[in-house]
Amino acid sequence: MERIAELLAATALNAWLNGVGWIWPFVQIAHLIGMCLLIGSLIIVDLRVIGLFRGASLAGTLAFQKIAAFGLLVNMTTGALFVLGDPARYLSNPVFRIKLSLLALAAVNIAFFHAWASRGSGDGRLRQPYAALSAGLSLMIWFSVIAAGRLMASFE
Repeated sequence: MERIAELLAATALNAWLNGVGWIWPFVQIAHLIGMCLLIGSLIIVDLRVIGLFRGASLAGTLAFQKIAAFGLLVNMTTGALFVLGDPARYLSNPVFRIKLSLLALAAVNIAFFHAWASRGSGDGRLRQPYAALSAGLSLMIWFSVIAAGRLMASFE
């Protein structure tokens, strides 16, 4: 990991991220906005899939997945910029590795939901209890990702 950090630190992108004063705060703000879009949308979707707010249209609720996907794209981009801007800090942090593992678990859960649990959801049906299980796991995983992100500063 140390060699990878050295290689990343020697890139032009690293120099740009660290050389322009307004870039780092902009990336941090974009990361926060992406997190709000992702988590806010997923709370709506996951709670509805679990069975709360049954009066809300399932199809309408699932439309929030597009907003969540955009928030995830923003966070993946800004997260990569964080690593490129300070590779030694992130790549040597054990909590960062836990966060990456949780993100991989989230990806598996997303794939399960779309491939199996939500098959047929366009007509208002989900495969229960699989969909509810996936939604509950989604909430736990994403809140754990947030917690890991916050805890990284404590384990530098």
